[in-house]
Amino acid sequence: MAGPIPSKANSNTPKLLSLVLVIILSSVSYTLGVWKRGGPTTSASTSSLGVTIPCIFPRNTTNPKTHLSPTTSSAITPLDFTSHHSADDGGATTSPDETIKKYPPCSIKYSEYTPLSRDLVWYANVPHKELTVEKAVQNWIRYEDDRFRFPGGGTMFPHGADAYIDDIGKLINLKDGSIRTAIDTGCGVASWGAFLLSRNILPISFAPRDSHEAQVQFALERGVPALIGIMASKRLPYPSRAFDMAHCSRCLIPWGQYDGLYLIEVDRILRPGGYWILSGPPIRWRKYWKGWQRSREDLNAEQTQIENVTKSLCWKKLVEKDDLAIWQKPTNHLHCKKIRKSYKNLPLCSAQDPDKAWYTNLETCLTPLPDVSNNQEVAGGELEKWPRRLNAAPPRISLGTISGSRSRLRSTHSGVIYERGLIGTYQSWCEAMSTYPRTYDLIHADSVFTLYKDRCEMEDILLEMDRILRPEGSLIIRDDVDILVKVKRIADGLNWDSQIVNHENGPFEREKVLFVVKLYWTAPASADQQGSKSS
Repeated sequence: MAGPIPSKANSNTPKLLSLVLVIILSSVSYTLGVWKRGGPTTSASTSSLGVTIPCIFPRNTTNPKTHLSPTTSSAITPLDFTSHHSADDGGATTSPDETIKKYPPCSIKYSEYTPLSRDLVWYANVPHKELTVEKAVQNWIRYEDDRFRFPGGGTMFPHGADAYIDDIGKLINLKDGSIRTAIDTGCGVASWGAFLLSRNILPISFAPRDSHEAQVQFALERGVPALIGIMASKRLPYPSRAFDMAHCSRCLIPWGQYDGLYLIEVDRILRPGGYWILSGPPIRWRKYWKGWQRSREDLNAEQTQIENVTKSLCWKKLVEKDDLAIWQKPTNHLHCKKIRKSYKNLPLCSAQDPDKAWYTNLETCLTPLPDVSNNQEVAGGELEKWPRRLNAAPPRISLGTISGSRSRLRSTHSGVIYERGLIGTYQSWCEAMSTYPRTYDLIHADSVFTLYKDRCEMEDILLEMDRILRPEGSLIIRDDVDILVKVKRIADGLNWDSQIVNHENGPFEREKVLFVVKLYWTAPASADQQGSKSS
């Protein structure tokens, strides 16, 4: 006779107890792991790299302001990818640090290297006194003890750049936010751009390196965005419809010559409805022709040439008052297309991309604006006024004029930057940047080394970054972890202070962040220099 059949509930009891035991053990293990790692991680949405990075006394210096900390007490822990094992054969190995030549740090008194203000610059940073002599009567720049002072004067604004900008503001509106981006051609020491910054207008200044020495370097030391540049045979490195205002104050560019080639380029980079401001020769030549040491006939012919070119561009001359003349670009080309037959020497450009500016030749043709349906419509879309413009959808995106893959967007996004009221320039990191050494305080490189992986050497890019970065300046590089490990190895050879940290989204992201501070050091004196000092 068979015994009693066990109930189904009793047979499942051991399995249920085992499952509960596994859950309890897993929970205890997870809790211990989190406790040993220092607590739960903060979510990416509430973390801030700028807040949690520690600032302690750096190595080799007593100045705590700028260097990175090796401490592990921070919420962001530096990641160490260095090999710590010995050679397989057990022999002695040479540490990579032993092959790097160490230089003593500079005295702490030299640590204040950054520009003092728009009005003062250390002489040691730009050791050129030529302008203090050549432009003494024009109040450009003065030399005082160990620094330069910039009173704000200029050739065409003897009462100062602020008063000069006030005069412009009486003719066009500089206060309502409709003018945000500006370009200053032949900028000198960039006083016009320096004083525009205080009025919420963002300038780019450019000038060549000529007999006046390092004008652009003075501009950068004053904190004004500037590049070495010249109007010659290539387009300026900016997209079309980039600037709300262009300015020339005695910039000595032959605007009326070469079939108006240089004004045609200004037209390309001016936004629909943008302004071109000219002061200096030939404006008001009837008063200044003797001081300019030119004949009245020559100056009159030059102004006539400029007037003819602006008419062929369909610009409207708004005003000529005292030392200023202002023209305005049309908001669309409907009317211009109807009358352009009168100016057969200036056809519409048809083949080239108007945003293509890197090594692109200048052409004597009018860059057409996007099509519109009526005369009141702004070609390419109307922009919001600043500051709403910063966060509004740029017309190039909202109207669908930019489309395609991410690589395509990388080559066309500069126009979007300008439509947001910001500034930038086309640049290839396979070439030297058009600037002087030690002129930038911060460089941010997002996926730059991935982008240039098959185009040029990583060492060349880092050497160029080192050239243009100030001592104690900072560099932030975001890229794949394998690439950042190679970058850090080179950075250590450049005597940079650097550390790799995790992405904001956590340690499982392949993208990491490399923080760098360029240390302040000088090479030891050579034997010849030491001998000359001792003698």
